[in-house]
Amino acid sequence: LRPTSDAKVTLTTCNPKYSAKTRLNVQGVLVDTKPLKTSIIRVVKRIFKEPEKKKQPVDNKPKTYAELVAALKAARKAAVEDPANIDSHVSRAQASLALGLYDEMLEAIRAAEFINPKSADITAVKEGFAAKRKQLQDKVDASLKDIGAGGNMDPMVFLELGDIHMATGDYGSAIKVYDQLVKMMPHTVEAYCYRAAAHDLLGQDKLAIADYQQALVYDPGYQEALQAIERINNGGENDSTTGASNAVTEPIVKPGSSQTHSYRLRPQ
Repeated sequence: LRPTSDAKVTLTTCNPKYSAKTRLNVQGVLVDTKPLKTSIIRVVKRIFKEPEKKKQPVDNKPKTYAELVAALKAARKAAVEDPANIDSHVSRAQASLALGLYDEMLEAIRAAEFINPKSADITAVKEGFAAKRKQLQDKVDASLKDIGAGGNMDPMVFLELGDIHMATGDYGSAIKVYDQLVKMMPHTVEAYCYRAAAHDLLGQDKLAIADYQQALVYDPGYQEALQAIERINNGGENDSTTGASNAVTEPIVKPGSSQTHSYRLRPQ
């Protein structure tokens, strides 16, 4: 801020009515040596001894279910209105992950990566997904050990791990998870229906129909199972397990049996 050979520069930069930051900027522009913004801020803070602003604490408190649903709806709407806006896809992926909607999460990740393959936010979502899968697998392994020792199990952990395998296309692993659930909780409608869906996607029509039919034993009006059986019987000749007919087979437990009481783990 000292006088220079240029009268205009001297007049402007030495005028006390201007702030130090303004004078630095003006001098830099006039003599083409404008300092970086960070340097300017650092000098101004040193001149006036301004205290450093404290960083605002990050709110890591988990959102409620209602807040997550609202965030997902808003992200869906934003993604439709402006598909090129990566932020909407990131928000959709984050909310879907938190809500356990893994199919939608992976769809949002693909959309975001199409815009920016190196998005740090999407990388964080993928890391969170991998951590979630490992956490669920560890819980399933622990549950199997506890059950062997006479302990209890959380069926929702099995269902959610199965959801992840289905979303990622690992149908064989999904079937193994549902096998364990059927073994431990044979009256669970979802266990049969989800395992049937995995068999169906692998082209194992006979096994799929057997599981769909078993689901109908416990819930005769289960539309998903009824429609799937009709679809397979009308056009599916892709049974990779056997060349036998795809006709509906008899359920393991006869309707009307004392074992036909059941319950759902998830609301319809």
